[in-house]
Amino acid sequence: MQIPHDKGNPVSLGKLGTLTPVFSAKAVDTLEEATEKTITRKYLRYTPSMELRDGVKNISVELDKTDQIKGLQSSTSTPVAPTNP
Repeated sequence: MQIPHDKGNPVSLGKLGTLTPVFSAKAVDTLEEATEKTITRKYLRYTPSMELRDGVKNISVELDKTDQIKGLQSSTSTPVAPTNP
């Protein structure tokens, strides 16, 4: 799969946000020393749109059937000290 890019500029994903190509490189003293071999890491940075961020902030979360969640300790139970085998 090819991701569209425009000479290293950010790519808009519409309402989802933006993908920005980013790279890390070894420091060099002159421009002539900078080559593709000095690049140590290449990745895409995802930045969600403000619309998406605001939408996630407004998601309501409800915990249901807590007695069926394995490992969840009830706030009403007496704590039991862990034992070492």
